[in-house]
Amino acid sequence: MITEYHEDNRIGDYIWWVGSTAKFANHYPNWQYDYDIPAILTEMYEVNWETWVSRR
Repeated sequence: MITEYHEDNRIGDYIWWVGSTAKFANHYPNWQYDYDIPAILTEMYEVNWETWVSRR
């Protein structure tokens, strides 16, 4: 199998991905999330709404 590595991110790639915050939370017990899932989805919608509407 031949593969290639490209430094550039593809359009839509995540800058980083966190699967679990358990280890981080263990090291920083007073840390807590600033956003919950509804807040994250609302922000995504508000930031992208104009782009989605203009593509119709």
